[in-house]
Amino acid sequence: MDGLLDAVLLGAGLSLLAGLAGWMAARALRPWTQGAEVAVWRTVRLVAVLPVLLAPLIWAVPQSLPLGGDLPMPVLQPVTGVPGAFAATQPFSAPVTTALPDVRIVLAWTYVTGLGVMLLLALRRHVARQRLMARSRPASREERWMLDSLARRLGLAAPELRIGRPGVSPFLTGWTGVIVVPDGLHADAARLRCALTHELCHLRRGDERDRLVGTALTIVFWFHLPLRLIERELDAAREMACDREAVAALGGARRDYAAALIDMMRIAAPAVSAFGPHDRRHREMRIQSILNGTGPRQGRAVLLAATLLAGAVPLAGAQALMTERRVAAEPVEIVETAVATPRAAFKDGRDRFGPAPEPVTAPEPAELAFGEPAPAVAPRPHAEPHPAAHVEPVRAPQVPAPHHGAQGAHPHTPQIAPAPELVHPVADGRISSRYGDRPARPAGAPRFHHGYDIAAPRGTAVAAPGAGTVVHAEAGYLGSEAWGNTIAIDHGDGWQTVYAHLEGFDVAVGDVVAAGQQIGRVGATGRATGPHVHVELHFNGERVDPSTHVPGLR
Repeated sequence: MDGLLDAVLLGAGLSLLAGLAGWMAARALRPWTQGAEVAVWRTVRLVAVLPVLLAPLIWAVPQSLPLGGDLPMPVLQPVTGVPGAFAATQPFSAPVTTALPDVRIVLAWTYVTGLGVMLLLALRRHVARQRLMARSRPASREERWMLDSLARRLGLAAPELRIGRPGVSPFLTGWTGVIVVPDGLHADAARLRCALTHELCHLRRGDERDRLVGTALTIVFWFHLPLRLIERELDAAREMACDREAVAALGGARRDYAAALIDMMRIAAPAVSAFGPHDRRHREMRIQSILNGTGPRQGRAVLLAATLLAGAVPLAGAQALMTERRVAAEPVEIVETAVATPRAAFKDGRDRFGPAPEPVTAPEPAELAFGEPAPAVAPRPHAEPHPAAHVEPVRAPQVPAPHHGAQGAHPHTPQIAPAPELVHPVADGRISSRYGDRPARPAGAPRFHHGYDIAAPRGTAVAAPGAGTVVHAEAGYLGSEAWGNTIAIDHGDGWQTVYAHLEGFDVAVGDVVAAGQQIGRVGATGRATGPHVHVELHFNGERVDPSTHVPGLR
């Protein structure tokens, strides 16, 4: 989940930048947005939150490795005190060396704490609203007649009407819409008509629902100051758009409507869609919009909204490039032990450590992460084991690495004893990826490629480069399914070759093969984007450059 957390944190940072840039752009375009303010500010709000919404989606799309990509390859490490036994470990696990708290965890807990505070404040506002509604009463039939008449003219079903305490500005509240007017407003029919028309226009436009969505966003994105500024501008834009529709519904009585609005502005309004005040700047903007008679401009609204939304496309592309996406098959912790038995042990039954143990499978498999069982392979003690005091570790003679002209041996290739005779090419095909560093690599793939990839048509024969014994022939390898159908051949003296992504098997575990004998066929099983065979060379569990010993890989 660390990758998902990183993706969300990256999205949050880009969201702040996008919100600030969008707010500044919309403010700069204000002279050209008259009549299209709501569409513009809703688009800016979407652009502001889009990076966070895209973050988990971008991360969730698996990063498919191209043909010749590397795999989450386990590494075999010698087991202390057990000759020829190696424990499989994951080479991509980051070492735990953090002395200070992880900054990501600190940010995550800070966000959760802030979210809790915002939810408590939202609950407090909700309780205040409920108390306000509890102090109101349902309107009588005589008090509803004007609302019902105006609703029919606007093509709406008349909402619930409640009479609140005096001194409250008329407002619309709730997801379904409830209109509350102060007690005594019915005495002034002109003001009541203007107020009810305004709130019905809010209801028809869906402004209260949009306001509730914005409130929820500001709670979830409590750290997002640009989003709060955007919501403030959007709230004012909704009011001005509603004013225009209300004036049109009232037959163009601009001065009467403006006078009623000015009277209501003297009353403190609750935090809902109200026929009442905002800050001084937005009050003046509303009055000017009403008196000037600016009409809605749908064409301009669509054009401006599309322009602002198009500005988010490069940002989304940059976010996709910067996000470390998950890989198709995530590495898992391997808990099995593999035994590498020299060929000499199969010939005379003995080696320098004493009698050769019989490789067996433990009766109870170890359980891997994600619930995938993998058999734990361990050597069965001989009836007369060699005394532990006389056990000496194998020390391969150190010889100079082979020279390859100007390039030379790869720095990751260890100095090891000569390998057994490998004389036959693995497959006829094109080398699509070599052993070594890969500065340009897919997200989620390791920098170092530990094998050779030979691209060839599906079904191309894969041959053993030298004589040996098949020690693995099944789907997956060392607990990871990313390898696909895999064959491993033990060539003796600690040397093994591994072949992944095969289409099928032509040998089975325990078979003795000769150089050039077909062991399988090229396929695209496991995590692969095209038919190829991935070839590795191991010495005592450590992966080395196959081209130093396997023919046909130069």
